[in-house]
Amino acid sequence: MYLFNNIKDCFFSVEFLFIFFVVLILPFLVIVFLLYKQRTLKTLIVELRKKLALDKEISEINKYRETTNNIYDNVLEADVTNNCLLGENTKTLAELIGIPDTATFTDCLDAILIHIVQEEFRDIYKNAFLPELLLERYEKGEKMFSFEFIEKANLVDSYWTRATVCTYYSQATKSVRIISYIKNIQQEKDEKLRLKELAYTDSLTQVLNVGGFLHGIETVFRDRNNKSALYIIDLDRFKQINDIFGHQQGDAVLVEVGMTLKKIFSNNAIIGRLGGDEFIILFNEYKDTEELELKAENLCNALRKSYIQNDLSVHISGSVGISIFPVHGTCFDTLYRNADIALYHAKQNGKNQYSIYNILENEETEGSI
Repeated sequence: MYLFNNIKDCFFSVEFLFIFFVVLILPFLVIVFLLYKQRTLKTLIVELRKKLALDKEISEINKYRETTNNIYDNVLEADVTNNCLLGENTKTLAELIGIPDTATFTDCLDAILIHIVQEEFRDIYKNAFLPELLLERYEKGEKMFSFEFIEKANLVDSYWTRATVCTYYSQATKSVRIISYIKNIQQEKDEKLRLKELAYTDSLTQVLNVGGFLHGIETVFRDRNNKSALYIIDLDRFKQINDIFGHQQGDAVLVEVGMTLKKIFSNNAIIGRLGGDEFIILFNEYKDTEELELKAENLCNALRKSYIQNDLSVHISGSVGISIFPVHGTCFDTLYRNADIALYHAKQNGKNQYSIYNILENEETEGSI
């Protein structure tokens, strides 16, 4: 009987433990298992998202590479944080400048400065690509900037170039990277220069117009030690050319005058047309008054011509007025007024001659600077 009771008690104890396990322990284990599976699933999702983000980053970079290969002359890619070069394009650049493709980013910059960038632009280029400054720009949110410099094409010829630098953060390497696009803009620069020349050039005579002349002399009068002289030239009896032979012949005469002025004054003068038959010249760095007079005599001799057509003839010449910087004025307005006075004297004295302004013979005073 005692044994039976012990077995019965034991049975109830086992049954109690089983019920306890089923009711309390098993649900707890199930919950723990489910939480573990949920956490594992979240980790997998996070990793999957990271992979998808990396795949997207790589895909976008490859698209950039494909696009820029067709648009830009060369592309420099680098990991700024880890100081290393990236991409197939950079290998081509490294080969061009004679460095191994395993070179560091800073090694590549040093070689570019020596072999590609024209000397006067090296500081600009270096400051744009210094790693610490690139990182500083990125931290400030300046993720794209551009600048212009002159580089040597094929390490010999020079042309204007625009560099556009883009910085971005790479999830793959947890670092800041750059892609620098290099574009030859020499044609763009030439076109701007051409348009500027058109805006400043007299379309008929191909010397400067009034705007171009004034723009050209902007800096001349800032140096008081500069030796310059202002010539005003007016053609004598030019109106008769237009009246007798027509405006087409008159235009041809003006074109010829423009060519004559360029030939006499060569490259050390700024030549313009004020309008009609009046021209203006700023002769720079003359030696002495004798040289000024010689130029004026050559002008008068060259402008003295006869035009004959159908037994009709017109004889033209040139009258020249001259004022000298800084003796006769230190600003354009004063010099022009005094040269115009000298021109008046030349015409009053018979034309076909030159006259240098004489301040002692006139009451006019110099204007403000």
